[in-house]
Amino acid sequence: MKIAMITYRGLPRGGVVHSSFLAEALARRGHQVTLYYIWHKARDGSEGKDFYRKLAVPAECVTYSGKEAEVNKGSVEGMAAALAKSLPNDYDIYHVHDAIGAAGVRKMKKRTGKLVWTIHHLEPYNDPELDAFFDTQIRAVDGHATVSAYWQFVLKNKYGIFGRVIHNGVDLMKYHPKGDTTIWKERLNFFDEQKKMLLYVGGLEPRKGLEYMLLTFEIVLRRVPQTYLVVVGRSAVSSQPHEKDLIEILLDRTKTRNNVVFLDYVEDEDMPSLYSLAKMVVLTSRNEGWGLSLQEAMASGKPIGAFSVGGIPELVTNEFGILVPFGDAGSLAQGIVNVLKSSKRAKSMGKMARRRVEGFSWERSAKEAEFVYELLRRPPRRRGGPDEEGGS
Repeated sequence: MKIAMITYRGLPRGGVVHSSFLAEALARRGHQVTLYYIWHKARDGSEGKDFYRKLAVPAECVTYSGKEAEVNKGSVEGMAAALAKSLPNDYDIYHVHDAIGAAGVRKMKKRTGKLVWTIHHLEPYNDPELDAFFDTQIRAVDGHATVSAYWQFVLKNKYGIFGRVIHNGVDLMKYHPKGDTTIWKERLNFFDEQKKMLLYVGGLEPRKGLEYMLLTFEIVLRRVPQTYLVVVGRSAVSSQPHEKDLIEILLDRTKTRNNVVFLDYVEDEDMPSLYSLAKMVVLTSRNEGWGLSLQEAMASGKPIGAFSVGGIPELVTNEFGILVPFGDAGSLAQGIVNVLKSSKRAKSMGKMARRRVEGFSWERSAKEAEFVYELLRRPPRRRGGPDEEGGS
């Protein structure tokens, strides 16, 4: 099949990572795949022009030159229009991962290929125009997929739409328990064996709940003073204008500033060694599609701490993770402290975490995507035909 894989930007976010690795896995299975991503110049600047990592499939950058630095109705319609002008009309499948991609493909003229949308998570934009834009697109595509059974249920319950699951995969060769930590020990001055590092990987946006991470860390720091929190994250599509001001206030309020390190951006090839240096990886999202950073951490043999939201409970179990109800910073902190104080327990949990993700390869994800594609391309059955009950 000839497949256009379409994602909303070239910087590393969950849906972007998913679409790129899925594209490569489909290409390995013999399909002709090209990845398209949008460069919103006013929003992303020079960093967004190049895709965040080298790809094994062709990649095309679609430029949107609008002046809006934020995402609003004007910018999403402008990005969709730019995408529509850039996409060839001869693909068998157009696989999108957001409403902008869906709108762009729908604006194309003389398109014959089927339009598939993978829903990574569903949440309101708190903007009536954007919410209406999203609802229009989601009801108008040819087929739907989700990244977890949780979102499959939500999609059916909210829209009456059935989507088949295409799981996130993970590169088990890239992320593994024996990563070289030298580079990050040097960069973070982490040669003191008494220092313990917690790692948080997520965008600086309301959905990712960094404020809960800082509240949790405040409690952890009282119990294990030699702990440091490393935050890998940057502003995202849904970031609020004063997001960083809130973080500054919380750092002072929780008195954690001296033990928190912010890394705005980490090169893709440097992430495995950062996971390897961490004692534990924690994510305090308000909502989550699946938890791709948790999956990478698990492949690296790390215990997990998280709120039990979205698709996370499908991935993380209590055997290797501390899962607590959303907002329960006290219980999450206690679980983290217990892991930090027992290297034996941390090692055992890490082994079970690695074992859990070994079944989630990108090849598996590609097979799941192929199934969705084939169902869409299959000719409709004639009523009373041989495929119908009662047919001859």
